[in-house]
Amino acid sequence: RKQPLNLIYMGSNVITIQPYTVKELASLYAVSTNTMRKWIMKHKEEVGTKNGHYYMVGQVTIIFNRLGYPVPED
Repeated sequence: RKQPLNLIYMGSNVITIQPYTVKELASLYAVSTNTMRKWIMKHKEEVGTKNGHYYMVGQVTIIFNRLGYPVPED
């Protein structure tokens, strides 16, 4: 059975809480992958390590809480 999606509503935009790669997170925040890595490293103890190439849902939630929710471009 599929898990329900965790969604964050930002006005008319929706952000899905799901596993993301660094590249995908960087795209959400409109920054380079190097910048995204540096931002995440500041919270490494709390975020933990990736599972393969992905940060898991719990880790993504922590990243969003620490960095603020990305604002999707219209």
